[in-house]
Amino acid sequence: MNATVTTLNETQKGPQAGLALEHGGFNDSSENGIDLFGLTAIIRRRIHIIIGMMALITALAAAYTFSLTPRYTATAQLLLKQHEKSVLEQESVAAGLPTEDNAVDTEVEVLKSPYLAMRIIETFDLLNDAEFNPPENNGGAPGDSLALENATPQRQNEILKTFQQRTSVNRVGLTYVVEVSFSSQDPEKAANIANAIADEYINDQISAKLDANTRANDWLAQRLIKLRDDVLASEKKAAQFRAEQGLTDAKGTLLNEQQISELNAQLIQAEADLAEKRARLERIETIVRDGGDLGTVTEVVRSPTISRLREQQAEVVRNRAELNAKYGARHPAIIKVDREYQDLSVEIRNEVNRIVASLRNDMDIAGERARSLDRSLTGLKVENSEDNQVMVELRQLEREAEASRTLYEAFLERFKETSEASLFEDADARIIASASPPSAASWPNKKLNLILALAVSGALGIGIAYIIDSMDNGLRTVGEVESATALPVLASVPLERDRRTDGKQRKNGERRKSSVSATLWLSNLISKKPFSQFSESWRNLAASVTLSDVDRPPKVFLMASALPQEGKTLSSLCFTRELARANNKVLLVDCDFRRASLTRALMSSKKLQQEFQERQKSGPAGLIELLSGECALDDALMPLSPTMNVLPLLPRPSAPSRLLMSEAFGRLIADLRTRFDYVVIDSAPILPVADTRLLAAAADAVIFAVRWEQTSKQAVQTALKTLTAAQARIAGILMTFVDTRKQQRYGYSDYIYHYPAHDSEKEAQS
Repeated sequence: MNATVTTLNETQKGPQAGLALEHGGFNDSSENGIDLFGLTAIIRRRIHIIIGMMALITALAAAYTFSLTPRYTATAQLLLKQHEKSVLEQESVAAGLPTEDNAVDTEVEVLKSPYLAMRIIETFDLLNDAEFNPPENNGGAPGDSLALENATPQRQNEILKTFQQRTSVNRVGLTYVVEVSFSSQDPEKAANIANAIADEYINDQISAKLDANTRANDWLAQRLIKLRDDVLASEKKAAQFRAEQGLTDAKGTLLNEQQISELNAQLIQAEADLAEKRARLERIETIVRDGGDLGTVTEVVRSPTISRLREQQAEVVRNRAELNAKYGARHPAIIKVDREYQDLSVEIRNEVNRIVASLRNDMDIAGERARSLDRSLTGLKVENSEDNQVMVELRQLEREAEASRTLYEAFLERFKETSEASLFEDADARIIASASPPSAASWPNKKLNLILALAVSGALGIGIAYIIDSMDNGLRTVGEVESATALPVLASVPLERDRRTDGKQRKNGERRKSSVSATLWLSNLISKKPFSQFSESWRNLAASVTLSDVDRPPKVFLMASALPQEGKTLSSLCFTRELARANNKVLLVDCDFRRASLTRALMSSKKLQQEFQERQKSGPAGLIELLSGECALDDALMPLSPTMNVLPLLPRPSAPSRLLMSEAFGRLIADLRTRFDYVVIDSAPILPVADTRLLAAAADAVIFAVRWEQTSKQAVQTALKTLTAAQARIAGILMTFVDTRKQQRYGYSDYIYHYPAHDSEKEAQS
């Protein structure tokens, strides 16, 4: 209601409002993109296109799928062995498979290789198999046999390509298991070829290892001969050089070096012996010089002479003690004993001196021996320094000979190992599951194909529906109308089915001869079904326009439309009836000079036609006659009810639309304002006829009718621009013939959709 008031007030401002409407009022402000609700609405609106597309494409896909020859897929499983040490440690010659992912992937590619494929093709003679190579492809006749080597390279490549397309090799997850699959029209053939691929792969591994060992043995044998000659030559060269230089060795070293080593050891021993003898001598001399106890000296203790003398001395001491006790100290016997004791002491001293002299002599001999060894060692060192330069070259020759000998021994060891390795060769994979003939076809996947066909066709159908819907320029919702016109929608009139006694079902607005009579019948529904959606829409329209301006309520209404067949005449008649039902004195004027649709609709009723003819007996009386001064207003008026009158339009050979510009028309409108509460003018379409532009200036409010889904956006915008240029005061838009069932299916939700429908029985009870 508020939107209607604002628009009507703005249109009453005249040219400024029209200018604003012309420059910005009709721009389409539809949002970019498609929201989920909009897409759902398009699907519901174009569901027949989508279903048709899905049915067509799915049927074609089903026909194609069921026409294909089925294929069966058989699968064998291989287990790649993890690397283990071989008996002879021969990994460097014919290494086992490492277990890294890239190595497993490499073996998968080997299983797919053209090399293995061509061997299987040759084994199974697939070149002459009609499944892989029809006879007509190679120009042969059925039953002719063609050898693989005689086929053209192009034909071989085609067979290979077909074979590889039928072969599938895949690793099972992150395990060491590899699946080898093959597809064929024959289940037995599929299983046999899948097993053959696995067997050929294992045999190829064993053959490759044996070939590697054979090549290694041949190369090692040739290399050993050369290495043996190198060893002999290098050893001979070293021996010859040693002989030429007079270098004789003993126990792995040269004699000169051995002598130096022995003399050095003897010199060390002699110097140690000399030091020991010097230490003993010095110790005895110190004891003797200091008068110490010689009993602590080892040489004295070990001397038998001194031991004997000491025993005699002890015997003398014992005798003296006995004599002293018997005779006294001055007895001659005691003096004799004392003299014997002194003599023994002298002998002991002499023996000690002899021992000291012996030690000094031993020390001198040891010193001379050490000096002699030192002189000899010095001489040998001088002689050895002269041989050092020769030894450097000798050592180099010996190292070369040793290196040649080591290399020869290594190759000889490896040759023995590789010679025995062929007895222990094994493949690095084994078959853990042989392929068996499948019982069900693996291709084509009929269920999947049909599902994909449904999905693709559905998406294609939705795309086509969206394109068609985007090209459809009709207006369907209040939002679309208001966005395209910048005007409010005053009311939406639902499509009403015409179910009269003739048994035929018609829709209001149908383009046929019976539409004139349908107009009158439908207008009567306002009183027959006052609680229907159809009747409620006219009450909404009447409330919207009559209360749009409380200060200056409009009295003269012009019902206009852009094109014919948009429900303008029906709207005029129904709108007038609704105003009359409120006890308003209302006049309906037929101003369609070209077709007089309103008058013809009223004349479709025999009762009204008889009344009209009765009133015309005194002479023609209608709008044209009234404006021409040929009759009075009361004579031209045709009452339809106590509060509703019609000013008809009698047919004329030519349509004098110039009368609309006359002063008589202005005086008529002024007179009608005083005699009636409301005046409703039914006009001609705006775009094909210019009369409505003249009528628009005389009306207080223009109600613009737009046919739901039929009237294009461009036609509406062009007609509204024409009205704006004619200074018309446009109240708003009336949407006519809204198919609520279809609108509900499309997903729209205008207010008339929410109004409950009542059947005749319920209306009668209310």
